[in-house]
Amino acid sequence: MELIKVGGIQKEKAISPRKTMFKTMMKRFFQNKLAVVAGIFIVILIFMALFAPVIAPHDPSEQDYSKILKAPSAEHWFGTDEIGRDIFSRVIFGARVSLQAGLISVGIALSIGIPVGLISGFYRGAVDEIIMRITDALLSFPSLVLALALAAVLGAGLENAMMAIGIVLTPNFIRLIRAEVLAHREREYVEAAKASGLRDWRVILIHIFPNTLAPIMVQATLAIASAIISEASLSYLGLGTQPPTPSWGAMLSAGQGYLSDAPWIAICPGIFIFLTVISINLFGDGVRDMLDPKLK
Repeated sequence: MELIKVGGIQKEKAISPRKTMFKTMMKRFFQNKLAVVAGIFIVILIFMALFAPVIAPHDPSEQDYSKILKAPSAEHWFGTDEIGRDIFSRVIFGARVSLQAGLISVGIALSIGIPVGLISGFYRGAVDEIIMRITDALLSFPSLVLALALAAVLGAGLENAMMAIGIVLTPNFIRLIRAEVLAHREREYVEAAKASGLRDWRVILIHIFPNTLAPIMVQATLAIASAIISEASLSYLGLGTQPPTPSWGAMLSAGQGYLSDAPWIAICPGIFIFLTVISINLFGDGVRDMLDPKLK
């Protein structure tokens, strides 16, 4: 309850439980200063990616052979690369690729992992055994090695790289969602829903799935950072984004041969990869703390 004045008289006003819960959750999040700073950086990065054509001072693919390997200056804030392209502009456009790869790859993993995890955890039995053995087999491979193998089979290109990364991330979501379903399927409200005659799909979607959203949101946030690193790694090895499209990983690969003469070619995209990944991880920690009902 909260007090309000009506005609000079104080009266009590009922506060919605949802409103109170939302305020509590936001308070938890803003208490984590690192998560707030990380969130601000992510918002800035998204703004850069959305308005890259407006923000970038140069065409990221424009070559100027009179300005090859120029050091950072007022005209070229991050310098130029081996064929005279503006590094700052390429970094800004590279943010588009990284965020796109992170979001779409995780979207692919969720679109597969959520239904499979729900079915596996709810029905158990032979279906669960088959799904879990396939999941265990995929998890037995190092994620980057599996992504490389899938990207090599599918072929080079950003779309195939995102598909490969999405498949690699899927087993983690399957196991997480299955574990959450197992924790809820025997509870009283689920048993009551079954006893009332609801079909299985309604029990899953209406009563179980909403209770798995909090851990899914946290895992998805952290998985975006892994997807960005994987995309940069695949692009570094030539299996991800193809020239002339700017990619932070491809820029690192191009800059490794100029570390002594023009280190800014590799340092600038490397710094942005580091800042983006650590910001997403810190933001994910903040989301986890915000959604954790055990925290006060």
